[in-house]
Amino acid sequence: RGAKTAATSTAAIGTAVREKGRLRSALGWLAIAAAVIVFALLIGALSFGAPDSRGALDPESAKGSGTLALAELLRDQGVEITVTRTRTDAIAAIRDDSTLVMADPFSLSDEAVEALIEPADRTVFLSSASRLLRLLDLGENAAPPASGALDAGCGLPEFANVGAVQPDRFFSPADGVTGCFQSDGAAGLLVDDRTGDLTALIEGVSLFGNEHLAENGNAALGLALLGQTGHVVWYVPSLADSDLEA
Repeated sequence: RGAKTAATSTAAIGTAVREKGRLRSALGWLAIAAAVIVFALLIGALSFGAPDSRGALDPESAKGSGTLALAELLRDQGVEITVTRTRTDAIAAIRDDSTLVMADPFSLSDEAVEALIEPADRTVFLSSASRLLRLLDLGENAAPPASGALDAGCGLPEFANVGAVQPDRFFSPADGVTGCFQSDGAAGLLVDDRTGDLTALIEGVSLFGNEHLAENGNAALGLALLGQTGHVVWYVPSLADSDLEA
């Protein structure tokens, strides 16, 4: 019965997305904001009606910390999403027009992380870890500023119309790394294109989770980060896919 409820609710989300999509050309971000509100209501019904064992930032999770609403919003914008739960499948799915997306791959060794992201021209980490900052030479952790919601303020055109967001983790960018949503030298988003490929890192649970996506410019930021290519390979890390012996 739970699976049937989930399938019905997911179909309802798809119907709502298509109906809201017709407004996009006329209302732009207003249509997206309205769609997100509809998603929030439907996702709430889905999470109430069916058990969900998925983790945070999982694109198939209807929990408050899941990102099913963001995934559906991307699909409404014409982005194809391939959800993978092994790094082998993720690497095989990467194409020339792919953005590789994942939460912090906590279960992978440094070598496995490097092998996973090597074939991707564009990689977005939706959650952060000190190890990733070191491994990718992106910068260091920084104390959060006293200010609240912040505009991008970094000159990158894809974030120009995002609006203000309120990150809950901040970083000091390394030399050559662009920091966005900055205050007092601390940035909520790091963007690195020093090698010609692009790597972005942000702490996203409080921004892109189903329960927060309709707040501030969160939905617009999610689209700006993940919607720049026609295909998203969304890798979901897990202990089942770990290469670590301990």
